[in-house]
Amino acid sequence: MNQRQREALLRLKEKAQDRLGLGGWRIDLRLHDGDELPREKAAARDILGNYLANWPIRYANVDVAIETEGHEDQTPEEVLVHEVVHILLHGTRDALERLRSEVAPQVYETVMELHQDREELAVRRLVPLILEALTGEGKSDR
Repeated sequence: MNQRQREALLRLKEKAQDRLGLGGWRIDLRLHDGDELPREKAAARDILGNYLANWPIRYANVDVAIETEGHEDQTPEEVLVHEVVHILLHGTRDALERLRSEVAPQVYETVMELHQDREELAVRRLVPLILEALTGEGKSDR
């Protein structure tokens, strides 16, 4: 990936951040050479993107592997938008976390697991639509 492409990803991050209502946030984007994130950035291997968000202080960082060839047609742009959408939805997870001490541990863990599964499904469905709105290119246009 050349410098021009890296700058285009940064512009896409800023546009996504603004359009998704995260304009008041500081979101640092870190691009990693290779086709997976370094071991210290990913909980599992073969991960193209990861994020860490802190809602109270409106700060997040996003790590994206920029070589996505061989990964089911996931482009760096899709990985980036995927992680930014997770940041947007992360606030609901923070709200659930505040309830942790008020419910039985089994109930909390079940609800949190269900929430995470539903969040991932929602993100996967939203990313193509958001990316198309941001770039004017649909998945079928590529």
